[in-house]
Amino acid sequence: MSGAQLRELGSFGFEIGCHSMTHAYLNDLSPQQLHTEIIDSRSKLEDIIERKVEHFSCPGGRYSGQALALAQKAGYVSFATSRAHSNHSGTDRFGLGRVAVMRETTQAQFEKICRGENLWKIRLGDSVRTSARKIIGNSFYDRIRAAMLGQS
Repeated sequence: MSGAQLRELGSFGFEIGCHSMTHAYLNDLSPQQLHTEIIDSRSKLEDIIERKVEHFSCPGGRYSGQALALAQKAGYVSFATSRAHSNHSGTDRFGLGRVAVMRETTQAQFEKICRGENLWKIRLGDSVRTSARKIIGNSFYDRIRAAMLGQS
């Protein structure tokens, strides 16, 4: 999106949040790289949209305690992970759940997600993928996944 498109989206009432500078997996980064992805990206986005950015969503749901602490220290109001769980008024603002809605997601599936139904199935799949990434690393995992999806 262009800067003008982002500003227009914001003018329609959409919340513009930060998703990093380069979409790098936060759990792979050095402290300086985390600063670039979490703090510098926010500053650049605020310059573009001409308003405060308060929310951060980590790329691929991959983050570390160091990334979370930096986001809190930077003054973000919330931090979204990719853990599939329902959010409610008592949910930790720095542990917000998020569920991917893809092109192939049907309306019926979307309605179930909105009601918080069957999230355990999504969490189970996420748990398997997280374990695989921990064992083989983010980069190798992504190459295998791309090959399986025919994207290599």
